Amino acid sequence: MRVIIFLFALLIAVNQSSQAQVEWKWANPPTTSNSLFTVNVIDSLKIMGFGEAGTILKTTDFGVSWNIEYQTQISEDINGSFFFDENEGFVCCSKGKIYFTQDGADSWIEHPSITTKTLNDIHFNDYGFGAISGDSGTVLISADKGTKWRKIVTGANKNLNGIFVGKKMITAVGDSGLILHSANKGRSWEFRKSNTQFDLTAVAFFDENFGIAGGDSGTVLITSDGGINWTKNKIAKGRNIFDVIIKSDGEVICTSERGLTARTDIKKIDWQNRYTGSIYDLLAINIKGDNYGAIVGQYGNLHSTKNGFKNIYFFFDHSHSTYKNLFDVKMGSEHFAITVGWNGTLMQTLDYCGSWYKASAKGADEYRGIEILDDSICWAVGEDGSIRYSENKGETWDAVYSQVKNDLNDVKFFNQQYGLIVGNGGTLFETNNGGEDWEKIDLKLNDDLNSVSFSREGNPIVVGDSGLLINRNNDKWNLNRIHSNKDLLCIDEYNGEIIVGGESGLILRSTNGGSNWENISAGTTVENLNGMKLFSDDLFMVVGNNGTVLVSRDEGVTWQNFHIPTNNDLYGVDIFSEERGIVVGLHGTVLIFKAK
Repeated sequence: MRVIIFLFALLIAVNQSSQAQVEWKWANPPTTSNSLFTVNVIDSLKIMGFGEAGTILKTTDFGVSWNIEYQTQISEDINGSFFFDENEGFVCCSKGKIYFTQDGADSWIEHPSITTKTLNDIHFNDYGFGAISGDSGTVLISADKGTKWRKIVTGANKNLNGIFVGKKMITAVGDSGLILHSANKGRSWEFRKSNTQFDLTAVAFFDENFGIAGGDSGTVLITSDGGINWTKNKIAKGRNIFDVIIKSDGEVICTSERGLTARTDIKKIDWQNRYTGSIYDLLAINIKGDNYGAIVGQYGNLHSTKNGFKNIYFFFDHSHSTYKNLFDVKMGSEHFAITVGWNGTLMQTLDYCGSWYKASAKGADEYRGIEILDDSICWAVGEDGSIRYSENKGETWDAVYSQVKNDLNDVKFFNQQYGLIVGNGGTLFETNNGGEDWEKIDLKLNDDLNSVSFSREGNPIVVGDSGLLINRNNDKWNLNRIHSNKDLLCIDEYNGEIIVGGESGLILRSTNGGSNWENISAGTTVENLNGMKLFSDDLFMVVGNNGTVLVSRDEGVTWQNFHIPTNNDLYGVDIFSEERGIVVGLHGTVLIFKAK
């Protein structure tokens, strides 16, 4: 599997006079796990896809290789795109943002904002007249190929999801069956009867008369009089329709849920369902001429055709990657790592995420914690009391009987002999002989225990729900509530310093072994913090929901929250060196990074 495809640099403030740089690359899936909302086929070689958190994918060899562009100008979701040629094009985004490129998406110019509403679709006719549709009835109009935009009063207040511009006609479709029609380039608008209350998501026209709109629950509307009257169809097994195109030969193709497309010919409406082979939603479709086309969708899925969608191909072989949620990761060496997650996922890499091997280990529906000892011994824990053990770097796994059915959330070893496992319902296991025996410790608790670490002296420290912190000194277990109303989700120790992360951006810091705690959350984030690694004096990292990454360069005194181009929840992080670290999360997200 090719690993790169996504590289960006982020500057993290250390103090007023110095900065440190972090470089990131996508390692799984092969391109991105961000959903792609719009696609443009430029010619027989070039395709551009756009999506969540400013994601931009480009190929110049029709998908043999891809580049993921991180543009500091665009951090918003890119919902709609239109290109005049290989160089000039527009994208419309959340937060009312419009960007223009003159160099094929290498750089972008932001247009002055005239709305804060989310913008969903953009279209131009052959004469440079364009329109953008957005939330709350928003319509923007340009008469000069996008040089200037003005906001139009349409009388609508529902979200407008798709728009089409003809010679003089404009048709926009939206929520609750809304259809807006203008016959005079947007100077006046009329509401058209759709005979449906389902949301409409896309609209396309073959000529000035024949058009099709698609929407939720397989709803398709057809007009043969330029958008004045519409008749209703039900297609695609009642699944949601996300996008529609009409080829120059009159073939209509709608994209739908779980890899389904529906097709017909405008001369004879007879819908046929065809599957692409994907199990994910297909969110956008585009074609150049009648042959070269592309479909994009959930979690970075990409499909192509060179014969007008008679045959559709995946761009990548996903047999050695995953889109399943990943909850933890550990590095055993600079090359070797294991990540665990949903549906029994245990994935091993021996070449620093260049390729992945999916191990077979029956048991948990979900593995939540992973530990690696001496570059070969591995432990994994998960749902229903599952404990797994490997002596060969995770190639094969053996089951260990745990005596419980509670979900297990984390496993850590202080050395080769002493380790702990923690889980829901106050579950706590301890071993003093390298895992040959696990003793269940009954602390008379019902709280879920979420994460475990060790003090510098080897005393265990466990955090759990409702601010619970458990530590052991002189063979006595001590229970404390260090925060009254927030769950504590992750913990790590470095050189005597302990950091705890929790719900709603909570960060607690102790410099005396956990006797006293300082709340240092202010100004960081409101997202849940799920995983952390305290690596060195100047590299602490915490990851959390909605793509949150926090970095401290001063041993946790101050934290910098910066944006990475994914909105996926992040659950686990590990660092082997300042040259090699891994973050994992939702939808199979694996990012590798270098902290210079």
